[in-house]
Amino acid sequence: MKKIAVLISLCLILSIPSLAMCENWTGNINLLLGAKVLDEDEWEPVEEHSEVGISCDFRQENWPISITFAYLSSEDDDGTAVVFVPGPGWTIGNFEAETREINVGVKKIWDVTEIIKPFA
Repeated sequence: MKKIAVLISLCLILSIPSLAMCENWTGNINLLLGAKVLDEDEWEPVEEHSEVGISCDFRQENWPISITFAYLSSEDDDGTAVVFVPGPGWTIGNFEAETREINVGVKKIWDVTEIIKPFA
């Protein structure tokens, strides 16, 4: 899965020069760092993940909205824990969890100032 993340990132980075050559196109590329909190009843003891991702959006200057893509990856390694597993019962083990997301959609960006650009 890490190879896929590197491949997607490389494709996004390599697409920047080609978009820059197109007239009237604008866009953004952002690195995302954060946390993901999942349902404790289903993910315990690995319900709190650190998350990293990359997102990009692009549009022609006369479009009201941008097309956006994002890839997010999160993981947690809680070490050894005791949990109840339906069937076998109480289990001691090393628990790890990973999630991956690919998002495609639209984004509205308001150009308030050169620095401040809220979006929805």
